[in-house]
Amino acid sequence: MKKSGKAGSVFRAAVLIIFLAAEAAALCFLLSSPGISHYPPDEPAVLSFSRYGAACAGGLIAGAILLLLLKRKEISTPLLLSFQVFCMPLSLLCARLLYCLARAGEYFSGSSAVGVLYVQNGGYMMWGVFAGALLSSLICAKISEKQGDAFPGLKALLNAAVPSLLIFILFERAGEYFTGYGRGLKLKPGESGLCFLPLFSPVLKSGKVFRWELSVWFLEGACALILLIAYFLRKKDRHAFISALTLYSAGQIIFESLLSSDCPKWGFVKVNMVLGGAVLLLLTALPLLRKKKRRACLLRCGVCLVLLAVCGTGEWALDKVDFIPNAVIYGIMALCCALCAGNVLSIWNRAEEPDTGR
Repeated sequence: MKKSGKAGSVFRAAVLIIFLAAEAAALCFLLSSPGISHYPPDEPAVLSFSRYGAACAGGLIAGAILLLLLKRKEISTPLLLSFQVFCMPLSLLCARLLYCLARAGEYFSGSSAVGVLYVQNGGYMMWGVFAGALLSSLICAKISEKQGDAFPGLKALLNAAVPSLLIFILFERAGEYFTGYGRGLKLKPGESGLCFLPLFSPVLKSGKVFRWELSVWFLEGACALILLIAYFLRKKDRHAFISALTLYSAGQIIFESLLSSDCPKWGFVKVNMVLGGAVLLLLTALPLLRKKKRRACLLRCGVCLVLLAVCGTGEWALDKVDFIPNAVIYGIMALCCALCAGNVLSIWNRAEEPDTGR
């Protein structure tokens, strides 16, 4: 029985690896750009090989390898591979749907609604990766329950998946270099001594550098790498997934503000900034509501809302106020985001401590 069970696990793992390889190959042709690369949205672009898609495929494979190398005893190899196989299509679906909802006026008016299905046209949101991870873990839990396999729990699976998600984000951000997206502040040659790769990306005109643009994609990739290193330094973090999501959310508020590319907006605020603030607010309230600490929840959420309001005011001031240097505004916004993240992490770090009644 043990031999047959082991053989079945090996067979399942082999099948899942084949599916994973097929997904990676499909990404090379399906993904074209994080923003719209083909317009109008109701006309499908021709499928072709994309360097951005290849970077995402590399992230998928690297994430799967890292997931297996860091495998924990309580999580089986087929379960990890199943998570990875389900995670990618679900992440792509969520990333595409979120982007289209953010641009609802373009994608859900008249005949253009069919454009939601044309993922090769470009337009995805990185939040889909975290949403896909959550959905994938739920599906894996159901499959394990039906097959009678041991399941370590959603928390353990999501915590184990953190390095895989971060390495994918790192590869995806690097792939943005080939698309022209993920750029911000524009400087002319000689305007600053900081104009060098990879911090700034050159824009060529007639074979010469016309201007330099801040590589926000590089900053986001570096942030993912730092979070990955922090994960290895804190392997016993009970809330690794929550910590990564918190810091990613706080970072998105700053990074999205730095972007000058055509991003979905609600008024003067970019949608990704709003989603980052909403996630921080949700993560602030969730553990306190579970412990029925309504008063503490209101206080902490109030602090979070004030800090997010300052960030929103800063985003408005960047366009409307000339007498305050942009560096000062960004500094204040970064401080508020750091305080928000610290507020969330302090709550979760104490979430499993015994209730003293305070």
